[in-house]
Amino acid sequence: MKDVTENIKNLGFDNWFRANTNAQLIKNHHIARVISVHKNSYIISKGSRDIFAELAGKMLYSADSSMLLPTVGDWVAADFFDDDSHAIIHSLLPRKTTLEKKNFWKECRLSTDSSQHRYSIHHPILR
Repeated sequence: MKDVTENIKNLGFDNWFRANTNAQLIKNHHIARVISVHKNSYIISKGSRDIFAELAGKMLYSADSSMLLPTVGDWVAADFFDDDSHAIIHSLLPRKTTLEKKNFWKECRLSTDSSQHRYSIHHPILR
């Protein structure tokens, strides 16, 4: 049984997360919190110690956006191997809150005037 332990409750896993997480996910995997992110590798914790982790291939390659990948503070469902020395993250649990910022340059478009070799940037804020 891979149930929620007192250790992860001390990390902040509360009744809200339990109510908003698929019970089958909790039953089949361990719940852990993301402590740090280094490109495609992660450090996660079950409350007792920090463990090196990486994403399952399906999760990594099916994510259309970085918002679908774990970040520091997120809760994840993971399987642990080799006496908890390594883990594979299978799923991201629902987030209580998110902090998003608009990408300034995403709304920009570059136009060129090839006759005079001029470039201009069009942005709604810069008008």
